[in-house]
Amino acid sequence: MHESGVRRMTRTAFLAAAMTIGFVGAAQAADISGLWLNDDRDAAIEISACGNALCGHIVWLKAPLDAAGKPAQDVNNPDAASRIRPLCGLQVIADLAPQSDGTWDNGHGYDPDSGKSYTLSAQLSGPDTLDLRGYVGMKLMGETETMTRAPKDLPRCKAGAK
Repeated sequence: MHESGVRRMTRTAFLAAAMTIGFVGAAQAADISGLWLNDDRDAAIEISACGNALCGHIVWLKAPLDAAGKPAQDVNNPDAASRIRPLCGLQVIADLAPQSDGTWDNGHGYDPDSGKSYTLSAQLSGPDTLDLRGYVGMKLMGETETMTRAPKDLPRCKAGAK
């Protein structure tokens, strides 16, 4: 009887240690850095570390030139002075911070198609899919865009090209 009690305690200690290790692993935010295609597949954003957070910049455009043959610009920006900024190289994700549940949150996102800015959260929904949720105020009222990993050999546009 004493031996089975020792076995039970050993098994319980082992399970507790395994669960603790599992929870510690889950507490780390998933690595979402890399190259991602937007859901329209007309732009790629490279997400990388910026201090303790993540940032994202446009590094590929399906249509890098406007109708006049010049580099596409941030024409929908509400700030008239910013409308001449090239889209290539434009920072569209800032300050995404790791969360204890394995996601990223409290970031800022900018949508150059609409010229609007949002609070941003992100989480992997699969090994090659990333859900970005943009919202104003309540996350529940936001919109999710599912991005897919882009090929690593995707050609890059020249940031700031004029």
